[in-house]
Amino acid sequence: MIEDIKVLIERCSEELSEREYGFKYSRQLASEWSRFEQWLAESGFATFCEDACLSYLDRSVGSRVLRRGMTEGERLRLRAVRMLLSYAESGEFEFRTPSVEHAMRGESAPALEAYAGHERARGLSRKTMENKERFLRRLNEWLELRGVPVAGLGADEIEEFLAGAFPTEAARHNAAQHLRHLLAWLYDEGLADRDASALVPRDAYRRGSRLPATYTTEEVARVLASADRSSATGRRDYVVLLLAAEYGMRSSDIVSLRLSDIDCRTANC
Repeated sequence: MIEDIKVLIERCSEELSEREYGFKYSRQLASEWSRFEQWLAESGFATFCEDACLSYLDRSVGSRVLRRGMTEGERLRLRAVRMLLSYAESGEFEFRTPSVEHAMRGESAPALEAYAGHERARGLSRKTMENKERFLRRLNEWLELRGVPVAGLGADEIEEFLAGAFPTEAARHNAAQHLRHLLAWLYDEGLADRDASALVPRDAYRRGSRLPATYTTEEVARVLASADRSSATGRRDYVVLLLAAEYGMRSSDIVSLRLSDIDCRTANC
């Protein structure tokens, strides 16, 4: 995470230019960033951080997300600060300012929020962080409903959570990976008495592991016969289909073929 506010503003300004933001809007954002930088210095924050952003928004806007009745100036300030925060954490601007604040609740909230902060600091992409945060919110809700602390998860609770909260095999596989990393981190940070990551069941899931579709000999023959070999284009199409059907060549291999690849004297390629 970028902690130097001057460096952060400079990089965000460059990003605005690269994305061709309008001149007027860019100047408005720059003005808000300058105002925020001044507030940081006056408030005693040594470095840029999430706590500083949220504190500034609470004081100057009264909200961390979009609310009805906000003035244009408040919307601009909220957007400007959230852009700084998202860029500092992920290197990307937040797609849009959210209108709902997803807050962790209960006994496990501090640990889950600390883990989320740790993951953001790793510089993960926005999409990856969104998936992690979505998982953490679902886990937080489940823990609150069951009255179980995250550090007290056992094999039975883990299996119940994964089976009940994630209906598909792919979703359970991804959730198990998130949970395994979380539990290992909790133990490493001294927030759990034992490393429960080994209790998360492993599976044999592989993305796209379905058996590939195949064609019968008759189907292949019909596809080849569909090419009109009376024209140059049709003869080209026929050769492309034939190379794929007879030799199993991929489209990228066929496209990259050159006449020099063919030895006409021996009929070898």
